[in-house]
Amino acid sequence: MKIHKTFKYNTLVTLWIAMIILVLMSFLSVIISNYAYKPIGELQVLIWGFSIGLAALLIFISLILSRRISRPLENLSAAIEKHQDGELITLPKVKGIYEIEHLTHTLYDLFETLHLNNKTIGSLETAASTDSLTTLSNRNGLKIYWQKTTLHHHSLYILSMDLDGFKEINDTYGHAAGDHVLQIVAARLKSAIREHELVARLGGDEFAIILYANAYQSEASSSMIDYKVATRIITEVSKPIIYEAFSLHVGCSIGGTLWSHPESLTDALAVSDEALYQAKANGKNQYVFKEMQQRSTYD
Repeated sequence: MKIHKTFKYNTLVTLWIAMIILVLMSFLSVIISNYAYKPIGELQVLIWGFSIGLAALLIFISLILSRRISRPLENLSAAIEKHQDGELITLPKVKGIYEIEHLTHTLYDLFETLHLNNKTIGSLETAASTDSLTTLSNRNGLKIYWQKTTLHHHSLYILSMDLDGFKEINDTYGHAAGDHVLQIVAARLKSAIREHELVARLGGDEFAIILYANAYQSEASSSMIDYKVATRIITEVSKPIIYEAFSLHVGCSIGGTLWSHPESLTDALAVSDEALYQAKANGKNQYVFKEMQQRSTYD
């Protein structure tokens, strides 16, 4: 079927060109016969004039045919250039030239497949970097965020946090109640930071928070950013959580440090964890800051 359509179109184009050439040749033969006995100079002028006219006509026909072919290709090229970020584009419809029409359908099928594949890959990447219970980033999501953010930021606050009294809720009311508490706490943590900063659940009731060092200049000096946000988090987390007929209460302890390039995420988390342990030792439900230079050990 495809071969038949292609052959049919090519045959029609060839027949049209052949008919034009035959008409022109017949016209030329009539003119030559009428001027056969004219002086050679006049005959040469006639032949040259006819040749130039014929050449101009053929060039004109070639331009029309080439434009008929090139315009759909240009439209296809322009549409392909707009194909960005996995967006499914609408390719222009082409009629009359089977090869280009077939190319359009093939490209559309290709882009549709790529779009579906990109959506699938994106869904898998999101699932691999997201905590299913709280929808926060998990450890893998934290690493991905860190790699991207530290390309542009060379100073970040790293906070380590876990809940005080969470085990008692699990033991008393069950794991369903514990899951509910984690979901509410996750929402409160997200509301306590800015849009492009990060809260990640590392496991159980352990969380990591990354803050831009210059994100809160309107609220406090740079040396107070971590303290202001940590205090806000402690206040929000300590509010009652309603579960069925019960009012549940948890607190949180937070340790923090100020990371600077070229220290690693592992080293920064080690320091913030040490500060967290100090906050718990001091009586819980509070924030302790520790300088990176004060870390106890190196890996």
